[in-house]
Amino acid sequence: MDQRGTGAGGEIARVLFAVLLILFALGQGPIIQALFPLDVTPNLVLVLVTLWAGYHGLREGMVWAFAAGILLDLLLFAPLGAHALAFMAVVLAIDPVRHIAFGDNHAWALVAVFVAALLSDVVFLLVTNAAGHPLPLSTLWRFSIARALTDVLAAVVCMPFVLWMRRWGKHADFAAH
Repeated sequence: MDQRGTGAGGEIARVLFAVLLILFALGQGPIIQALFPLDVTPNLVLVLVTLWAGYHGLREGMVWAFAAGILLDLLLFAPLGAHALAFMAVVLAIDPVRHIAFGDNHAWALVAVFVAALLSDVVFLLVTNAAGHPLPLSTLWRFSIARALTDVLAAVVCMPFVLWMRRWGKHADFAAH
């Protein structure tokens, strides 16, 4: 279950995933806020990283979490490393339950996305406060649960694409052998 695609299909799936991450990171600010006019918007980058790490493992998840987090920090003018540390904490937290949560029953993956969103917010709040950009603790409780719910809705939409890229990479790898 922890097989990494080393053939052309696995590499193409990773390139497609990188393109999705970049597009979602670029749209995270103004585009997502226009689609969700409420104060709470989903973190599509976190959803993609969580799903990819859950279905592909710790090593690959940590690389994507770090890269996507740094990109998001630069685009959203957050303290450098805040999103990266938050995403990496999520990947570390889901790894022990990865085989259960990201198995055949995809409902558990949605639960993992909900918990990942809450954990990401906690770590992000701690890192930004430590970096000298204080955010009140009330921010966490006021928005985190609602945002975690929007992340679950986003995961419902994103999951078929992540699963398709995963299957597509594996089938192309078999064809290459």
